[in-house]
Amino acid sequence: MPFQPSPGRDGGYDIADYYGVDPKYGTLGDYVEFTHGCKQRGIRVLMDLVVNHTSDTHSWFQAARRDPESKFREWYVWSKKKPKNASSGMVFPRVQKSTWTYDETSKSYYFHRFYDFQPDLNTAHPDVQAEILKIMGFWIQLGVSGFRMDAVPFVIAKKGSGNVSASRAV
Repeated sequence: MPFQPSPGRDGGYDIADYYGVDPKYGTLGDYVEFTHGCKQRGIRVLMDLVVNHTSDTHSWFQAARRDPESKFREWYVWSKKKPKNASSGMVFPRVQKSTWTYDETSKSYYFHRFYDFQPDLNTAHPDVQAEILKIMGFWIQLGVSGFRMDAVPFVIAKKGSGNVSASRAV
């Protein structure tokens, strides 16, 4: 399971900071000590990498919803109107009612394949792709040997409604 800071609404899969350790698991220093200890014992550490979505409390999403001119706005998928297919493609159909949620602050709908508190990252955007590589490099430098990728089919799929590219608002 993920160990980064999270509000914990989905077992840690609602990540609020990709570069930290949730205090309930210790500190970043504790993590480095752990990975060094594993390496000394010939144990490789794999990390659960969650890059399909963030928590709605993540600073990127907060910036995106507050300011349409923020660089983070295009890091998520937005629509001024609720797309016609908003009730399809849900991962948890008995729990979710839609894959689009209206955000009062931004006056727009945002796309989320999972829960409404987990807005999808626009993984087609080059800056998001570069950030994912940066996140991976950060953890590799701290001793991670590999990654278990969460929700891969959704990471590589086009996001949003219809044939609209994820990098553009609908």
